[in-house]
Amino acid sequence: INVKSLPAAPSDQQYQLWALDNGVPIDAGVFEVTDSLQLQKLKTINSAQAFAVTLEKRGGSVSPTLSSMVVMGAI
Repeated sequence: INVKSLPAAPSDQQYQLWALDNGVPIDAGVFEVTDSLQLQKLKTINSAQAFAVTLEKRGGSVSPTLSSMVVMGAI
């Protein structure tokens, strides 16, 4: 994931990537936004029709907080 265009998250939160497979969100990992690290490798997802990024509590969430979705894109 390229995090270049995302603003830094508040200190108590992290961004989390979700893969959507047949409408079911799958955790693809949490990540930080820093000036020095713009590309970050996350979990491998074998099947997805879309991806989304949410802002979650530090450490991530078991399900996405839809009100904090910052990016979504279909494949």
